[in-house]
Amino acid sequence: PTRRSSDLLELCREAGIRRVVRVHESARVSMPLTWGILQPGVVLPPAAREWSEARLRTVLLHELMHIERRDLLAQGIAQAACCLYWFHPLAWLAARQLKVERERACDDAVVLRGVPAADYAGHLTDLARALASNRGWTAATVTMAEVGSLESRVRALLDARRNRRPLTWRAAAAIGAACAVVRSEEHTSELQS
Repeated sequence: PTRRSSDLLELCREAGIRRVVRVHESARVSMPLTWGILQPGVVLPPAAREWSEARLRTVLLHELMHIERRDLLAQGIAQAACCLYWFHPLAWLAARQLKVERERACDDAVVLRGVPAADYAGHLTDLARALASNRGWTAATVTMAEVGSLESRVRALLDARRNRRPLTWRAAAAIGAACAVVRSEEHTSELQS
């Protein structure tokens, strides 16, 4: 394998990905993005050829974290929920918050894997500047540097007190159990009234 493909394999291992991920280049995108649920891949703009090795590694690691976390599947489910509950404002708010949190989770994962937060914030700002000048992406993708959330993402990156560790399965199960208990209590009180 070439040096680039061996570097990609190493990044996949670092991100916890065990399946094949392809990296494509397309003049139709101005921003790196993740594409595909069953056969995920990363699409880079032609400008990526000019990026430093550090920027390319950071961008690929961010996009690979979306694949590892299965963010496109979660986004699809959120969009389906918005279609079913189009009339309910909380469905739309939850979908928007999911988008914000998935980007922050990938940002945190990149920083936890050794990319200095200040360097990462600089890459993010430069990429957002490029995106603002050329809006050639599709809504069905996950892009690294969406302009709307840039300020909050940079602030979160530069917040040294921020807990960047992901939620454990044990903590998620505890939260789910607590929600189930609260819901069953509400149901019981409704039946008693």
